[in-house]
Amino acid sequence: MKKRQRKKENKKYVIIPCDEFNLMTMTADEREAALKEHQRFVKKYCYCKTYKELKARKAARSHKMPFYAFPVGSKLNDSIQRIAAMARRTKVKSVLAIQTMDDFKKAE
Repeated sequence: MKKRQRKKENKKYVIIPCDEFNLMTMTADEREAALKEHQRFVKKYCYCKTYKELKARKAARSHKMPFYAFPVGSKLNDSIQRIAAMARRTKVKSVLAIQTMDDFKKAE
């Protein structure tokens, strides 16, 4: 594919917002795999064959746009699982507090 054709092809993609925070929690290999998966998602859902379709999708961008969130990295996922396991092991008795309108009135 020549440079001009490649530029025209790239203009037919609708830019989608994505949550990139999870990329920081990944290792290099996981990040590379996640970026390839993101590219696959963009090619599948955000490519417009005609410029008329592209114009219509950009006009409806605010409420009909897909959103992409990267998966959580394995290190962060393991940490969350450990915290959840510790939270399940601890037995804390719940406290119930009841307030009435009389509690807020000034003492006279």
